[in-house]
Amino acid sequence: MNTQRVDGYKAPVGVSIDDDVDSDALKVAKAASPTGVYTWDGPPTIELVSQTITWRGATWLHHILTMQGGLPGVVVIARHPDGIIVERHYRPAIDALGWEFPRGCGDPEDFCDVTEAEGALVAARRELQEETGWVLENAEVVGTFHPDSGIENLTMYVVAGDVAGRDESILDEMEKTDLFTFSTDEIGSMITRGEMRDGMTLAAWALYQGR
Repeated sequence: MNTQRVDGYKAPVGVSIDDDVDSDALKVAKAASPTGVYTWDGPPTIELVSQTITWRGATWLHHILTMQGGLPGVVVIARHPDGIIVERHYRPAIDALGWEFPRGCGDPEDFCDVTEAEGALVAARRELQEETGWVLENAEVVGTFHPDSGIENLTMYVVAGDVAGRDESILDEMEKTDLFTFSTDEIGSMITRGEMRDGMTLAAWALYQGR
């Protein structure tokens, strides 16, 4: 990586900017152990802790949120013959409806005796079937992202695949939403017009388009 800094910083003589950035990032002093603030049994399980952090001469109390014991989540880009499956969700946190790709938290059963990436594929198939009744095949991991690294330690996997018929055996009535399909161009236009604004959906689409 050729790092270009714009803050006037110069690395010490004999040290590349890349090496210095990496070494600085590791110079973090943490309190001996975090302090529990809040827990919820879920689903999904939630744990909020606080911890004193010292970095580059500054010290502050930081809060860290962990969901599902730190298991990854998934965003699913499901290719239907009519287009990409998109859900219309009501989100209480913003008191609004929004366009989103199917997504959800991983379950412990998804990651038994498999690698994390393999578990993400299992989770993606389960999530899509629970939310939509559609079965996912030809699934592949497109990439990963951190939705809010300022407070969450969550990693989201973006999984893309094709729908291969319906199986409503595990369809979750609590997770059912209005389902639509849009072409790639239509999704791009929705983003440009500000109609599709969900951060996880936008991040997943950027990874999918850039693959």
